Amino acid sequence: MSKLSFHGYRIPVDVNISLLEKTLENLKNYLKVDKKETSVQRRSKISAADDRPSAMITGSILGVTILVLLLSTIVLSDLHVLYRHIVNSVPVRPK
Repeated sequence: MSKLSFHGYRIPVDVNISLLEKTLENLKNYLKVDKKETSVQRRSKISAADDRPSAMITGSILGVTILVLLLSTIVLSDLHVLYRHIVNSVPVRPK
């Protein structure tokens, strides 16, 4: 016979340890939750529409800014080549 302690009180109990371990394992398996099946996980994979005017304006301005920066970088990086081409292709008139 072993004793069980509960809030400082010793309670004599006849415990079958192997049965207790099996029951505890069964309870753990029964209560285990698959993390991929939770509502938090499902909601994290879904994007919601945002119809606020401030969000639409911010997105529009940011999108236009990124496109302008990208295109201007490409054009400005080739500007010196275009300048050389124009200068070399214009014939020089003798004085």
